[in-house]
Amino acid sequence: MPGVCPPFPFTNHLSTRSAVKKSKIAVVCSARSGVSKAGGTTNRLLRAARDAARNPPADYRSITTKLREEHIQAGGCITSPEIRQHFNIHIDALFDELSQVLDSAPKSAVVDPAYGDRVISVGEKLSASLLTALLEDRGIPSQYIDLSDAINFLVPDRLSPEFYQNLSSCFRKRLLTSEGHVPVITGFFGKIPGGLVNRLGRGYSDLCAALVAVALQATELQVWKEVDGVFTADPRKVPTARLLPTLTPSEAGELTFYGSEVIHNLTLEQLGRPRIPIRIKNVLRPHGAGTIIQPDDLGDSSSRENQYAAPKPLRPKRPTAVTVKEQITVLNIHSNRKLDSPDFLAKICTIASSHGLAIDLIEKGECTVSLALHNSRPVSSPPWSSPPTSTSNNNSNNNSNHGGGGDIVDTAINPGSRSREITSRYRIQDENLRVAVRELEEYGRVDVVHGMAILSLIGMGLKRSVGIAYKFLGALASNNINVEMLSQGGSEISIAAVIEQREALRALSVVHSELFTYD
Repeated sequence: MPGVCPPFPFTNHLSTRSAVKKSKIAVVCSARSGVSKAGGTTNRLLRAARDAARNPPADYRSITTKLREEHIQAGGCITSPEIRQHFNIHIDALFDELSQVLDSAPKSAVVDPAYGDRVISVGEKLSASLLTALLEDRGIPSQYIDLSDAINFLVPDRLSPEFYQNLSSCFRKRLLTSEGHVPVITGFFGKIPGGLVNRLGRGYSDLCAALVAVALQATELQVWKEVDGVFTADPRKVPTARLLPTLTPSEAGELTFYGSEVIHNLTLEQLGRPRIPIRIKNVLRPHGAGTIIQPDDLGDSSSRENQYAAPKPLRPKRPTAVTVKEQITVLNIHSNRKLDSPDFLAKICTIASSHGLAIDLIEKGECTVSLALHNSRPVSSPPWSSPPTSTSNNNSNNNSNHGGGGDIVDTAINPGSRSREITSRYRIQDENLRVAVRELEEYGRVDVVHGMAILSLIGMGLKRSVGIAYKFLGALASNNINVEMLSQGGSEISIAAVIEQREALRALSVVHSELFTYD
């Protein structure tokens, strides 16, 4: 490979030998998936890490034994006895290393980030080892490249653009050693203070692929999933959803933010300036066209010259997609005075941020501020649910606001009630939310509305599309679906409504039917 790599297609999956012969290809591997998310390699490794960190440790060996058996079985299709033996030896070595890490796990109720990263990095190493062996078995010279120790520079507290540039340069140096071979790369990379998963999220292998694509000046990044591409709605929930041939990076980013698992947002950022398109394809149907995310036209000088021109109203058009984000909790902060203090919103947001609460939407009235918060796990439980069994001594001196699963908030709202009655008892399970509510009560009464979802309409130019908001809200209103909050002004390409989560599937269907299926 020359010192300055020529542009070449880049993919994280290979389907045929002809694809390799026709173009130079690099491969980034994520951990193997399962029938369900819980059954995927990464999730099971995380369970093993938690079980090993308990005091006393739980039985984590059954998880690692099963994972080893599955990967050895997957390598059963390797026809060369020599390559298969080498693969089995490598797999055994990885599980021996994993056992040592788990056996020496720091005992804690919360998994140490560095320890957790060492455990889950094994998932990408296993899949990269398997793919390297399969390619070699088919006569394709391949090289296994482990990026788990690739970071050789000081990682700043803030992961700035410079950090990602340095990271891409590190990857490039590693990849230059694969002259004449297909590099098969672990999607898990480097040791980052605070943990790779904690700092970057679970889409780190997509990000790794993007950084490698930038390092190699790729002409295209292909991300292979178990779906045909991106649809107008989740096809598992809306059978009439259609495959989208193209998306803009902005639309893909909004869809990811509002609940659709399109692609890691940092992946889109890395590929924006080098203008590398992303193609999402189905690993089970490799000949399908998929969905391509075309880069924005950053180099168009005319668009820069006209950026301050008055926007032109657009004719009514179909939006691009509709999506739902569940597990939303709404906090309504009612003040007994007008909220005209310039730093009031800043104080509210600071409290939420200091307790790790992600604000998806915010709405401000004269005396009320509403926050829509998202958490990947339930942060509250309705007052009619049974509290978890407590082993603590429940004597009469205990604070009555700490019974069972958490604080009892007198002003919580039951969304299941059509009359929107205030319930007298309500349990907040999440400690961060519990403390945040206490601090917010210094500014007024706080209502906690649980069991909500955000329904979002995504599409370029929606803000300037005459009548689109009317059709969106009209579809909900005609089906008696109430809107708790509404947001449009903050984004040129989305309209978001907070609704009851129990109505989410019906809302998704009716909006798709009204706005996506007309002629």
